[in-house]
Amino acid sequence: PFAPFMTEEIWRNVFGEKESIHLSTWPKVEGEIVEEELIIPIQVNGKLRSTLRVSRHETEDMIKKKALEDEKIKKYITEKPEKIIYVPGKIINFII
Repeated sequence: PFAPFMTEEIWRNVFGEKESIHLSTWPKVEGEIVEEELIIPIQVNGKLRSTLRVSRHETEDMIKKKALEDEKIKKYITEKPEKIIYVPGKIINFII
């Protein structure tokens, strides 16, 4: 916590907890809340040109293929890219 002494006071006085907050369990992740789809920005030479909606479970090759098939991207890529930078689940950048 940012301010442990304040957090402890709020935990006990506002929420009425008997045990210290430092002894409580960490919150559990709820699987239903985790997004199954991602929106990945597609850049060409570092400039945002489009976005791509993909499943969380798609492979890097599948994502690159879909990005290259995007109509907005096709007009910027007339030759084979020198380099493709892919940060899993975050961004894809084609260097021409």
